[in-house]
Amino acid sequence: MTATAAALAPAAVKNFLQIHTLHSYPAGLLNRDDAGAAKRITFGSAARIRISSQSIKKKWRDASDAVGFSSIGENALRSRWTFEKRIVEPLLAKGVNMDVARAIAQTLLDVVSGSSASAKAAKKKIPEVKSNQVLTIGQGEVRLLEAIAIEASRTTKPEEAVEQVLTLLTPERRKELQKRSSEVCGIDTALFGRMTLGDVLLKYDAAVHVAHPFSVTAENTEQDYFTAVDDLATEMDLAASGHLGSSELTANVFYGHVVVDLPLLVGNLTGASPAMWAATDLTAAKHAMRSLITAIAMVSAGAKKGSTAPYTHADLVMIELGAAQPCSHCNAFLDPVPPKGDVLAAAALRLARRAADMDKLYVSRNTPLLRRFCGSDKTDPITQGVDGRRAVLPSDARMTSLDDLLQWLDAEIGH
Repeated sequence: MTATAAALAPAAVKNFLQIHTLHSYPAGLLNRDDAGAAKRITFGSAARIRISSQSIKKKWRDASDAVGFSSIGENALRSRWTFEKRIVEPLLAKGVNMDVARAIAQTLLDVVSGSSASAKAAKKKIPEVKSNQVLTIGQGEVRLLEAIAIEASRTTKPEEAVEQVLTLLTPERRKELQKRSSEVCGIDTALFGRMTLGDVLLKYDAAVHVAHPFSVTAENTEQDYFTAVDDLATEMDLAASGHLGSSELTANVFYGHVVVDLPLLVGNLTGASPAMWAATDLTAAKHAMRSLITAIAMVSAGAKKGSTAPYTHADLVMIELGAAQPCSHCNAFLDPVPPKGDVLAAAALRLARRAADMDKLYVSRNTPLLRRFCGSDKTDPITQGVDGRRAVLPSDARMTSLDDLLQWLDAEIGH
């Protein structure tokens, strides 16, 4: 069996899903550093423009309605103010005394975050209930905590309210919260994980691992000077420019790599053990994968939206399914693509060659890898079979559209 044929052989175990993409962006500033310049990283022999994984994940989460996350569960709240806005304010609306409401909320916050249950909550006036760091808590989990808060609010004394919260949060009740946590933590928590310090809410390891997209060419930047015109200045015989500034702009093709740990994702969504993930109801996980890949392909990163409109879709989406540890194809661009000719087509061909090289080196009958992709006309070189020197990816790995690719994936996951 040839390397490429082995790469398309049926896989008995498909624990890892990988998504490789090529995005081309015109003049823009997709992600800024602390000085307002484009973020960079040196890779191989040249500095590259990069996009923070945190930045692009935020864009995907914000697009949850558009890509379908909302139909499989609510997104979590990420905030330092959750207990003030979702516990204190509803209690006040029910007529609960301010000191009691904030004592209850502070105690719940202390328990959830792993702090010692607060003496200060009972004895001191609390100006606001705010965590030291952004906490990720599912909307359903907030509702469970709010129910406990309402139970504990049937008193006019803060110290009694604190004791009531601690009484309600018995070990049995905490186990109940943890058991229900997998149902109410939020779809984005199941995908991207969260840390918790206490023993009330479950910790979730991220099932989705996102590399920082980087430019396949060496960095390509330009200083864009701009002015704000003062409409009334000319009437006063003054210079019309009310402000002069500059901003760094870039234009590049970016390689992106995302990995999904399928057993972990299914476990996060259903509570199933990793060993039993494929025998579990995969409806939510499949929907999550379709939504995630749609977001990866169609939702752009981008600062300075108003002045650069940084909206593009991926020109290439390649999916790999297998059992072995995932492998980035970043080394296809260890030497930067020369900034001449059709950079996108050259990048696609390099990606194909790299995938074929990895098949030749590592794929065997014991570790088969399924691969499919879809792309624009610019990525046609990936389907040619022979690039003049050696075989690359076979044309039957190509799907005609993103919908076809997602349907193929839906049929393969769990089988």
